[in-house]
Amino acid sequence: QATMLVERFPHSEEYSSLMASLGTAPSPHSRSPDSFSSPHSPPSSGSSLSSTASSIGSAREFSAHGEGQGTRPQRQAVGPLAQTWILTQRTWKDNIRDSNVVYVRTFAAFFVSTLIGVIFFNQPDDIDSRGERMNSILFLMCCFGLFCLPSISKFIEERLLFTRERASGYYDTLPYLTSHFLVESPILLVTTLIYCSITYLMVGYYGDVPHYCFFLLVVFAVIEVGFTVSQLIGALVSATNTAIALYVVFILYSLLMGGFIIPADSLKYGVFLLYTSYFYYGWSSLMINEFEARDYGADVLRKFDLEERSKFLGLGALLLMWLLAQMLLYSAMRWFNREKR
Repeated sequence: QATMLVERFPHSEEYSSLMASLGTAPSPHSRSPDSFSSPHSPPSSGSSLSSTASSIGSAREFSAHGEGQGTRPQRQAVGPLAQTWILTQRTWKDNIRDSNVVYVRTFAAFFVSTLIGVIFFNQPDDIDSRGERMNSILFLMCCFGLFCLPSISKFIEERLLFTRERASGYYDTLPYLTSHFLVESPILLVTTLIYCSITYLMVGYYGDVPHYCFFLLVVFAVIEVGFTVSQLIGALVSATNTAIALYVVFILYSLLMGGFIIPADSLKYGVFLLYTSYFYYGWSSLMINEFEARDYGADVLRKFDLEERSKFLGLGALLLMWLLAQMLLYSAMRWFNREKR
């Protein structure tokens, strides 16, 4: 624990300031590197036997209540809002210090959007362009599903520190997850804006502001669902390679049940599987948004059984799936990540 805290806070003053903000003094295990070589100071000669017995009794009481499951030894000295604010500042500084993941995702969004724009550049507004428009939307779904892969390893690395700090009574699970959401969401929104702005103009999707804004909302919702699922897998699996493999399986399942590779009428008795894939809601909403106002759009939507569906219903389903993934993530972090004592 000391090593991880020192890596995150190379200056002891910064770590002491953080713990003071949370209302908890740093423990002997989280001192500066210079203090590790010196032995702990022995108790003063004036220490009374009753004080020692009281400390031992408190430790036994903590062990009896926690049963080795990492129960917090003390209540937090600051409220949830203050914890969220302090943790948000720390998480933001973390992203600034280790900004490689952010840079990679931003560059990937710029590169992929430009590549799609060049391949499907300036599609004509006729029925002959429907295939290219559908393929560009399909490629969009696949790319943004894979954009969340780099976040898995980082989340697993931070999880051990979270488990130990929570067991020490520094903060609770909800402020920790809220701070991550407050920091990561603007970064994902910037990534979405870069991709959508470049691709939407170069491909020539339906050109008005309401359709563009809806396109932006759906893409952002798709990224948020995938990002939350990647965190959920990282919260349940300790090995990075296993977590990445599980996420790839999840993406492949979502892609297969997305409604574009296997049409709904081909599934027969398994048509309900479409509604378990968040790709289906994102892809169907984007398809309706693109073709609903075009003269030939009704024929395209009828082919995929989308002519009577609402694009707003698909967006609502994505938000519900995101909320469900967030609740599962909270449960995983709250109940399945306990420090073993």
